[in-house]
Amino acid sequence: MNKIITFFKEDFLIILLIILASSSAIFLNEKLFLISVVIYILSLFFLLKKTINLKIYIFLTSWIVINILSFLVYNHVESFKAITFLSVTARILLPYFIIRIMGINSFLNKFERIIYVLTLISLPLFTIQLINPNLFFALSPLLSAFSLEEQQLAGGWYVGFFMFSGWAADRNCGFMWEPGAFAFMIILAMFIRFFKNNFTIDKKIIVYVIAIITTLSTMGFFVLFLMTLAFLLKFKSARINMLIIVILPIFIIFSVYFYLNSDFLAGKINVYVEVGSETWYEGVDNQQFRLSRLGIILFAFEESLKWPFGWGILENVPGILKYGKPVSGPNTYAELLLKWGWAGLIMFIYILKKTMFILFYNQRVIVKYLMTFSILMSVLTYNLANNTFLLTFIYIGILFNEKLILKKE
Repeated sequence: MNKIITFFKEDFLIILLIILASSSAIFLNEKLFLISVVIYILSLFFLLKKTINLKIYIFLTSWIVINILSFLVYNHVESFKAITFLSVTARILLPYFIIRIMGINSFLNKFERIIYVLTLISLPLFTIQLINPNLFFALSPLLSAFSLEEQQLAGGWYVGFFMFSGWAADRNCGFMWEPGAFAFMIILAMFIRFFKNNFTIDKKIIVYVIAIITTLSTMGFFVLFLMTLAFLLKFKSARINMLIIVILPIFIIFSVYFYLNSDFLAGKINVYVEVGSETWYEGVDNQQFRLSRLGIILFAFEESLKWPFGWGILENVPGILKYGKPVSGPNTYAELLLKWGWAGLIMFIYILKKTMFILFYNQRVIVKYLMTFSILMSVLTYNLANNTFLLTFIYIGILFNEKLILKKE
């Protein structure tokens, strides 16, 4: 009986957050699903007589003020919808309520454990996918009932623990909507694993690295490079430091060579630069302009100079004013500028830096900064400002000032 209670009080909450973060299921667009999740989590929160930290009230007040200012000035451009504000706010706060229900140690332990299991599941499935992609396309009519419409049309499918993307049959999506997003979730799990094992290489880290390689994610490879540097520089003995002086230049030269000769690294980045600086956008549909990763950050930067406070849920206002329709693009920093303004962007960077310094409190300063750069780079190419697990790392930086003592498995 106790195991059942623990499951619904802890494991089930992590599973709900993973489903929300996956952004792969069609029912995630249904307000009834989010309402049900919110009611369930808030019921647990109040039944357990938990309280809300003063810092969270300040955080929430800042978000409300941004939206009030945006409403007062720009409501004539885009209508302010209360249901949208409540749903976005609920998604922002859900990770906090779950941390308070479970406790941060239990939350991090269970999150990393579940991500490891899902990563293990993805590797053999992806191997079969590579060998026989036609088999996975053939399964689409049977398994695509819960998939997003665009994936159904492309022959992809989602079954909770695994996503087959019809757009990227040669890449591993794991349980996420896109290979790079899967790499991002693995990177978060690696941060926790390194925190738990005092920054050593164990079997779980090896599995995570292999899985990131199967995603062919440009961001994933850059973050692995930074993590490898951090690992090499963590040692303090003179003998090991002398060895690093020899190994590090070789490692950097090899990494540069690999980058220059890999189409999915140098090639993709060149495309981003060309698309962002020359054509400005990737394509246009009937509802919105779709900008490139570079294009959207340039757009957000330019518009934020006109209104540096952020538009909250009215983030489409700048695009409507400039192009007559909303503008979107995959870049978390652009998303932060448009929603939270310059103050929000600066606080985001500061808080994530604080989180990394908390998690790696016993490491060298250079290691702490390299891990900070790792997490800051990991969010560069996707809209992850509302990712439930990235928000968890934000809440660690907001709520904790001392090192976390994680219970052993």
